[in-house]
Amino acid sequence: MKRAVYGDHRFISPATAFSMPASKSFAQRAIICAALAEGVSHLRGYTPCGDNEAALAVARALGADVQLEGTKLVIKGIGASLGSVKDILHCVQNDREGIQHSGKSEYVTVHVGESGLLARMIIPLLAQLHQGPVEVTGEKTLLRRPLTGAREILETLGCEILRFAQDDKGAPDDKGAPDAKGAPDGKSFCDDK
Repeated sequence: MKRAVYGDHRFISPATAFSMPASKSFAQRAIICAALAEGVSHLRGYTPCGDNEAALAVARALGADVQLEGTKLVIKGIGASLGSVKDILHCVQNDREGIQHSGKSEYVTVHVGESGLLARMIIPLLAQLHQGPVEVTGEKTLLRRPLTGAREILETLGCEILRFAQDDKGAPDDKGAPDAKGAPDGKSFCDDK
């Protein structure tokens, strides 16, 4: 019957070994957890993609040492605690990947690429770990996706989020956005109240 349905198609036998790409969401969570943890983490089976690379840039921006050895990530974490990231973020050079200081005020900018998961994960983390103004930037379709629930979560942490997005071509698109008093185009801005 199998031959009648599938012809000579060969199926993978149970003894065949193969590698599956890593789950983007699992990889991003593991990267950020390893970056915040104390000590060294070894993450095997890493699969590079835009969202995962953005998570690595954020991990480096937080001060974690990130090394890629084939498909294994070795991440030396920062041992984060409440308020501990502020000094690290302020010491980072302007040209470092993933983070820059803005000349407008005393806040830092963290870029999450096009990853909605990374944005949702890093905004409340930085609200607690940095305990100062943080600007989270994204790109492409992320700028048009709502951060449903983010405002409510941040308000419980004593923060405020302003969303002022732009389209893929960089044109302002603030339809439905709150009054973004001074929030730069294409950025979500989190500040302690």
